[in-house]
Amino acid sequence: MEKELSIVDRVLEAQKTPALLNKLIQDYEPFIAKTVKQHVGHYVTYGEDDELSVAMLAFTEAIRSYDPSKGAFLSLAKRIICLRLIDYYRKEKRLTQNETELQKGTTHQGIIALDEVKAMNQYKEDQKNTDRKIEILTFKEELLQWNLQFKDLVNHTPKSKQLKKQYQQIAHLITENDVLFKKSILTKRLPIKELEKLTSLNRKKIERGRIYIIACTIVLKGQYNYIKDYINWR
Repeated sequence: MEKELSIVDRVLEAQKTPALLNKLIQDYEPFIAKTVKQHVGHYVTYGEDDELSVAMLAFTEAIRSYDPSKGAFLSLAKRIICLRLIDYYRKEKRLTQNETELQKGTTHQGIIALDEVKAMNQYKEDQKNTDRKIEILTFKEELLQWNLQFKDLVNHTPKSKQLKKQYQQIAHLITENDVLFKKSILTKRLPIKELEKLTSLNRKKIERGRIYIIACTIVLKGQYNYIKDYINWR
């Protein structure tokens, strides 16, 4: 926990001081390179691979946009790096132009070959899988901030649709109330006493749904589209 707080302190200082910003980026070059390697599937080298330049700009973007109340910094940085790399590849391969040609069914030379269509569809599917993997990894990291694991969510997801809805409403209540949300983030605990006053549920019932409520709160703030489907969001 202390290590994460130290990172937060450095990020907040870097937002105000260019020299500290550059030093933070330099210190986290190994993290940036590792994130790129995990995304592209092979080793990368500074000064040789354009992906690292894209990733460093993304890391800078993460520093400048970071808000401590919205989760762990490194999770945000990893997510932005991967998203910017996807944007980079889309631009390089001119997907927008190719997709338009696919919709028309022709190119300047005539009908597009079937294998080209399949390749484009496979690329789209690969991107979805990459996005899904990034979401899951980021979600797991955020759960760890609460000393929770993904399997905890699996084991504590309510079977009752009505109960799910009640717990999801509590998650909405937390994310829409700055005081409750910041208190939850800082203490890594649900504000049970306040929630009991604001809802029709008693303390024990809220405590039984603690893990599911925390997961829903993380999903709402992080905009995890694939995870929403997994936790049966309705």
